Amino acid sequence: MISQKILFYKRLSFKSKLIISYIFIISIPIIASGLFFYDRGISSIESNNSNIIQQRMQQEKVNIDRKLDDIENAANLLSSNSILIRFFDNVFYSDLELIEVMKNNVNPVLSGFYEAYGEVGSFRFLTSNEKISESSNINWLKRYENMEWFMEIEPALNTHPYYWEPYHLQRGYIYSEKINDDHVFSLYRIFNAITPSSKTYLQINVSPNYLFDNISVTSIGNAGYIAAVNEKFGFLCGTSLNSTFVNKLMQDIYPNKLMSDSSGSFIYADGKQKYSVHYEKLDRIDSYLLAVIPSSEYTAIVSKAKLNFLFIIVTAIFVLVGISYLITTLMLKRVKGILKAVNKIQNGNFDIHIPVNGEDEIDTLALDINMMAGKINNLINKVYKSEISQKEMELNTLLAQINPHFLYNTLETFKMMAEINNQYDISEGLTTLGDLIRYNTTVGKKMTKLGIEVENIKNYFKIMNLMLNNRIITTFNVDAYSCNHMAPTFLLQPIVENCIVHGFKDKDGPLMINIDIYNSGNDIIIVITDNGCGILPDKLKSIRENLQACMDNDIAEFTNSSIALINI
Repeated sequence: MISQKILFYKRLSFKSKLIISYIFIISIPIIASGLFFYDRGISSIESNNSNIIQQRMQQEKVNIDRKLDDIENAANLLSSNSILIRFFDNVFYSDLELIEVMKNNVNPVLSGFYEAYGEVGSFRFLTSNEKISESSNINWLKRYENMEWFMEIEPALNTHPYYWEPYHLQRGYIYSEKINDDHVFSLYRIFNAITPSSKTYLQINVSPNYLFDNISVTSIGNAGYIAAVNEKFGFLCGTSLNSTFVNKLMQDIYPNKLMSDSSGSFIYADGKQKYSVHYEKLDRIDSYLLAVIPSSEYTAIVSKAKLNFLFIIVTAIFVLVGISYLITTLMLKRVKGILKAVNKIQNGNFDIHIPVNGEDEIDTLALDINMMAGKINNLINKVYKSEISQKEMELNTLLAQINPHFLYNTLETFKMMAEINNQYDISEGLTTLGDLIRYNTTVGKKMTKLGIEVENIKNYFKIMNLMLNNRIITTFNVDAYSCNHMAPTFLLQPIVENCIVHGFKDKDGPLMINIDIYNSGNDIIIVITDNGCGILPDKLKSIRENLQACMDNDIAEFTNSSIALINI
C-alpha cells in the first residue's frame, strides 16, 4: 500500500508536487501563528477594554481630587483671612465694634465666598468668642465641643491642617434653617488664631452631587456605569436606577473583602449574569468609585473578534494557495527554459552526477546535466588552473624586477657618479631619495616613533626643494618627549603634501611651512601651518563633513574625497 502511494507520488507532475508541498509547508506556520495570534489577540482585546475602564476611573478620580483640592484651598484662604481672624479673636473688638465689623467687613467677605463657592454647599463657623452673636452660619463652640463627632475632629486637626468627615447626615444647628435628610461630606479647618485662647473652626458641608456630578451623566460602554459608594451607606451617587443593585453589590463586597486594595477589579455574579467591577478608592473622603460593566459586553466584543479572525485566516489560506499555484507555474516555465539551454550545450565537458529517482521534468533536466557535468571539472582544471599558474609566475617575475636591493645599489651608483662630477646637490638628493625609499619599503608596520616620521618628512622636503628650486622654507619645533611617542606611519606626509600642492596654487614667492609637535597632558599635539593661498570656506566645510562621516561610517564610502586625510 505504501509502495503504491510512493509510486503514485513519483508519477505526479512536478507542478502537482510543488503545489502539494507548498500547501503542506505553508499550512504549518499558518496554523501555529494563527493559534498564537488568536490567543494574543483575544487577550489584547480584554486587556484594552480593562485599560479603557481603568483610564476612565482614573480620570474621574482626578476630577474629584481636583474638586477636593479646590475646596481645601478655599478653606485655607478663608481661615487665613486677616479680617475674619481678628473678628473671631476675643481681644480685638468690643461688642459694639463687633456689630460694625460684621456689617462692614465680615459680611462682604462671606458674600464673596458664597458667590465663588456656593455650588459646593454650606459653610459654618464654630467659635469660642461668645461676644459674637450666633447666626445662621456662626455658632458658639461650647455647644458642640463635647459631642462625639466633634471629639474625633479636634485631635485630627492637631496633626493635619484639614479633616474630612466621612459621608454623614447633615446636622442641624441653632439659628440655622431647617435641615432635610440630606447627607454631606464635611471639611474642617482651624483658624490661625492670634490669641491662643481663641479657637474658631471652619466647617464646609460638601454636597455629593457636586463631587460626583459627572459620573451620573456619562456611561461606560453600552450598559456600564460608574457609582460612588461608601461602606456604611452603600450607594452615594450615580444613576438612581442602579442604586438597588449597587447596594446589593456592596453587601457582598465588604464581608468578602473584595476591595482590600486602593484599586483593582473582580468578577461579580448576580444569578446568571456576571459583571466586571473596577474600583478606585477616594482616600480623603473614605469612599470608592465603582465601575460596573456587564460581562456580556466583553463577550460580544470577543465574539466579533473571533469571527473577524476566522475570516482573515480563511482568506489568507485561499490567497496563499493562489500564490503557490502562481509560483509553481512560473518555476516550471523557468525550468523548461533551462532545459532548452542545456540541450544547446550538451556537447560540453561536464563531469557530475545527479541521482534520478522519478519521471518528472526535473529528472529529465538532471539526465541532461549528467551528460555534461563530467567535463566541467576537466575544463576548470585545464583552463582555470593553468591561467592561475601563469598569473602567479608573472607576479613573481614582476616582484623580482623591483627588488629593493637592486634599487638601493642603483641609487648608490648614481650618487658616486654625481660626487665624482662634483654634483653634490644631486648626490644629496639621491641619498635623501634612498632614505625615503628605504623608509617606505622597510617599515612594514603600522606604528613607528614620531621622531623617525619627522626625519622622513625632512627627507621629503629635501626632495621637493630640489624639484621646486628651494622655494620651500620649513621650520620644525619638536620636543624630545614627542619624538619617542609611537604614531601611525606616514602620519605627516599626506598633510605636508597638501600644503605644497594647494599652497603653491596662485603663489609666486616661497612657501613657508611650520611644524610644531609638543606634549599636552596625555595628548601629543601636531600643528602644521603654511602661508599658502588657504582653503575656501565651502571647501573646508566639505572636508570636515567627509572626515566626520568617515568617523561615523565605513571609509570605503569616501574614497573619492579627502582620501589622504581619511586614511590617517
